[in-house]
Amino acid sequence: MLSTQKPSSRESKSRTHFFSLTIPLLLLTLCLPPTTATAGLTIRQGYFWDTDRQETFIPHGFAYQVWNPPVFATQTLAELDYDLEAMQQAHANSLRVELVWESVEPREGGYRWDQADHLVKKAEQLGLKLFILIGYQYPPSWFVANYPQAMARTINGPSPLLNYSHPQAKEAFARFIAAVCERYKASPAIGGWILGNEFAFYDLWENAAVKSQVGYDEQTSLPAYRAFLAQTYGGDIERLNNAWGTTFRDFAEVPMARAYPEDRGDHQAIRSSGYHDLIQWRKHTIADFVAAGAKAAKAAAPEQLISYSMVAGIFNGLDPNYTAEDPQTISERCRAAGAPLDFISLNLYAWALAGHELRSLEFGIAKFRDLLDIPVLITETGHSSTETLFPGAAARQTEAIVSSTWEAMLSGAMGVHLFHWSDRNNFLATPYPREAGFGVVDQERRPKPKVYEAVRTMFQQMEALPLSRFLAGSQPLEPDILVYWPHDIDLGWNRTNEETASLWGGLRRLGFRPKLINHPLVDLDTTQSKAKSLLLPRNFQMQPDDLPALAKLLDHGMHIHANLDLPGQFDANHRHNPGWGAAMAKVFGVDVSQARPAWDSGIRPGPDWSSGYAPLLLNPAPDGILAQTQPKTVRTWKYWHGVRPASGGTAQVWSETESSLRLSAALVTKEHPLARTALNTFGLGDFIAPSFLMNSPGGAPTFAWDTRTTWLTAIYKNFFGMQPRIELTGPGATYVLADLRRTTNGWLLGLMNEHTEPALVSVQADWLLSSGVAVEDLLAGGWAGQGLNRLILAGDGYRLFHITPASQSREEEQPQ
Repeated sequence: MLSTQKPSSRESKSRTHFFSLTIPLLLLTLCLPPTTATAGLTIRQGYFWDTDRQETFIPHGFAYQVWNPPVFATQTLAELDYDLEAMQQAHANSLRVELVWESVEPREGGYRWDQADHLVKKAEQLGLKLFILIGYQYPPSWFVANYPQAMARTINGPSPLLNYSHPQAKEAFARFIAAVCERYKASPAIGGWILGNEFAFYDLWENAAVKSQVGYDEQTSLPAYRAFLAQTYGGDIERLNNAWGTTFRDFAEVPMARAYPEDRGDHQAIRSSGYHDLIQWRKHTIADFVAAGAKAAKAAAPEQLISYSMVAGIFNGLDPNYTAEDPQTISERCRAAGAPLDFISLNLYAWALAGHELRSLEFGIAKFRDLLDIPVLITETGHSSTETLFPGAAARQTEAIVSSTWEAMLSGAMGVHLFHWSDRNNFLATPYPREAGFGVVDQERRPKPKVYEAVRTMFQQMEALPLSRFLAGSQPLEPDILVYWPHDIDLGWNRTNEETASLWGGLRRLGFRPKLINHPLVDLDTTQSKAKSLLLPRNFQMQPDDLPALAKLLDHGMHIHANLDLPGQFDANHRHNPGWGAAMAKVFGVDVSQARPAWDSGIRPGPDWSSGYAPLLLNPAPDGILAQTQPKTVRTWKYWHGVRPASGGTAQVWSETESSLRLSAALVTKEHPLARTALNTFGLGDFIAPSFLMNSPGGAPTFAWDTRTTWLTAIYKNFFGMQPRIELTGPGATYVLADLRRTTNGWLLGLMNEHTEPALVSVQADWLLSSGVAVEDLLAGGWAGQGLNRLILAGDGYRLFHITPASQSREEEQPQ
């Protein structure tokens, strides 16, 4: 039932202003050429294809919450009409919206379609595509009341979430999805259905030692877990006992671990907890739940596309808080159910924070682009004008939105939706005030200064280019560096995520292109890859066969860099890998017989975010590859003691703490006949400036960028001898990211300045000079008379060029 409550004086003022804006906007709409609804979408060459218009469709628009009261989304139908028309006039061609379960099915089997019908019909009239989220882990109130047995349980009592394992939860979830898809299966407005959003075990921010274990109960979850173990180990309990080091007589005796094994020094406790297998069960449980919805959607609307939406960046850096929401498992289980996902939807937010590598969206995209066989769509991204997490970031909203959006496109996303269309001031009175300011118009629908016009201009440029002409059929270059991320390291997933993200950004700023891989190293075919190096970002757990595979990769001329953890110490179940010590000596030239972690804060939170970082003084050898680097103190989340050079290893840097003068090797290198290795024993990815710099006036905003650049340059360029196929020089160039994609007739080059200070950049590449090229400035218009020399990038600025070679006769002159 629609509300008849009289609006408050504040609401009346808001709506008076709203209707004063509506009349001129509607008049302007009448002057626009008529638009016709377009047909559904398919996918071709990694991008959406409009089957009616017979052209590539690049979504660009907004994530817009319509009827979701807990997040202050309570639009009237008049407000909805106004917003959709206004978003279309801002040159949006698509929206990510929600049809919340409670609002559509307020009572069991009783559907309220009036709001949803109005939304879909209005989108059809305006020619807007809708990517609609319809899958929820939070059920309607009637389900909670009628089916309490199908709700998740925690160690503290009931949870508001569905139990992903319970048949009745799956049935209700699938039935709702089928009803919505069936009703709108013929609508040309539907771009795709999103069948879930950020499903998880554990609250993302839950820091208690013993987790609530959302989804756990004795009646459903525990039997499902035991059945999964029986399937995993072929019904043989002795195989499980061998993996865990236990003596269970039957799978019915196996308990579900109630706490992450926090003492990383107690290796047997970690092993016998079976925690790795518990994570795998959680992954499959979420995936099978999504698959139930996918199967229902495909049956109801077989011609429409389906997706799943998840966090793509970093939400939490503590290993016990891994949510087990794994895109590969979700994709595999949907495919096994006969309802494969057509694309994956990403909620991915850049951090407008100087010195942090997540100023870039590329890593968040790469985790899915590299490891899945389906395209990716950004369904949520943006920057807030009420930012509270990152000092100074609120003032960067305008420029950061524009550069992040363009970068996402060049990184392989097939479309971008900015979150949110309008501000929501109610969030200012909650613990999450930053959520209030993500809009491009304010709460009264007035364009926010600079922000609205910048976004409108950007979307208009995407249409005018048109962007689809350049992106359709384009491909990223072949990788220089392979980054190993197998499921074996799930016990350390969250911190691996942070380490890898930071190393990834540092390597990209040097001009290299990394690529994630997760298949066993023994299966890596070096003849099929042009990559010159392998990065092990935090591979303390590896398959036993991976250790001898490292030596074979060296024999094939592939350099290896190991970061932070000593690779391959354990297998996935935390059993010691045989021959580990010998492999460390042979491959990396280190003696690990006395190695032990001196500091590790990847499990428990401290009283504040910086308390998890301990000081470490780095002393470069006077004649080493970092000889020009002055001794520096960093604060890192983990480092090792007792690592010594051996078997041909050379200590390039020694480390000591401020409280202990016990020296240990912080960087060891080794030369092999055909390749080289490097191993650093502290977190080169995730570290912060020392206290005396952080607390000084002005702070140390680029400390992490500068330090990481120095170290990665020394390892990859100076020691490994690798040179990127495209390199940036000039004042401020080390803070600029380059994206290069091969198009059907040339290359797209995007340059993003991550800093707030301007940069003067020249692009250097042998293939550019030798081939002879024409450079078109796509955003400023016209041809770049000076080519790619001395380009000015404003703070948070972005430049985009199309490079057409004069001759493509010499294959070696072109970047691969």
